[in-house]
Amino acid sequence: MARWLVLTIFLACISCREKSLQRPADSFSLDSMLDLQVNYLSKNGASLIKVSSINSNGFTSSLDSKHIDWENELESFRAISLVHKPVYADSYDIKIMPDDKSNLFVKTWVARDKQPIQSLKVYFLNPNQIKRLEATLEQTNFVFTSRKNLTLEFSILGAKTLPERYEISGYQKLFWEEAQDYKLACEIRTK
Repeated sequence: MARWLVLTIFLACISCREKSLQRPADSFSLDSMLDLQVNYLSKNGASLIKVSSINSNGFTSSLDSKHIDWENELESFRAISLVHKPVYADSYDIKIMPDDKSNLFVKTWVARDKQPIQSLKVYFLNPNQIKRLEATLEQTNFVFTSRKNLTLEFSILGAKTLPERYEISGYQKLFWEEAQDYKLACEIRTK
């Protein structure tokens, strides 16, 4: 009898744990979306115009499709998917509301305390048509402090959502140096 009681309690604990590890149904898969965008940009020979600066010293470059690794270009945005990891399930206040400045809706994640992703905003017409992503990432340890702001904008053509431009900006400060500000603004040109 005691074995059955222990087995029942064990199975009850496991079943509760599995439910808590599931992602909410209303979450979108950022990794899947980025995989689709990388595939589209690679297949369609998209080019890129980059404007970058470090501490206000800037330069512009153009890259044609032969010299672009789209997976690498969009890699910084994969970090945003941390908000969907089960370990962070209770770490964010999540809201969906109409955007005051447009006809879009915005879903926001705001960290309740120190998290790698401090905030995320997803602007959309409907859940399948994302117009813009904005995220703020922060990292602090005894060697350095950094803040990174990510923005990825899309154009909507019929049923397709296509990347249009992205920006990565922020700063990094090592404890023995002044803060280094940086900004990378990219425009994606598709054929």
